[in-house]
Amino acid sequence: MPSESPLCSRLPAAWGARLALLIVALGGLFFASGAPSASSATIVTVDVDNYWFCDSSFQIGVCKTDIAVGDTVRWNFLNVADLHTTTHCGANCNTPTATPLFDSPLSNAGDHFDFTFTEDGSYLYYCEVHPIEMRGIITVHSGVGGIAELAPPGARVPIDASGGGSLGNDLGLLIGAASAAAAVVALALGGAVWRLRTRRS
Repeated sequence: MPSESPLCSRLPAAWGARLALLIVALGGLFFASGAPSASSATIVTVDVDNYWFCDSSFQIGVCKTDIAVGDTVRWNFLNVADLHTTTHCGANCNTPTATPLFDSPLSNAGDHFDFTFTEDGSYLYYCEVHPIEMRGIITVHSGVGGIAELAPPGARVPIDASGGGSLGNDLGLLIGAASAAAAVVALALGGAVWRLRTRRS
């Protein structure tokens, strides 16, 4: 049977508990800071009518909408009197690609079309039926938060109706950090007390 290490024999059992607490707290901090929150994703709405995207001021213009990576754009077809599409142009809406990234069917009043953007960049789109009058651009940003104020006239609507999104992440990070700090303090105080007792003995 192996002999017990002199160091192990001098360590109080409470040290093992404190070390375990520190490991758990640091693990919680890592999880809180690194785990993505599904509720942080948003739906950005873009209205469609005759003959514009976003609102009537963009007829024969380009409606610009800013979103974050992972957001979904929802084109809402309002009281349209004609059929419309929302179709990715590619590099140039004057010579649109034959293989668009997204392409809605011909849509009428009350329809909607969703597309989720998973990579940053700029995405031109247009209506195939009215290619000159109706154009827009979606600019997708990575590593940003609170981009709502950058994205008029598209309205960012939290998928989670409670609006928990980034607040839940921030709260988890704060709790994790506080737990880790408390564990470090407990470990340090325990070590100081143990050294003091050792010296006195």
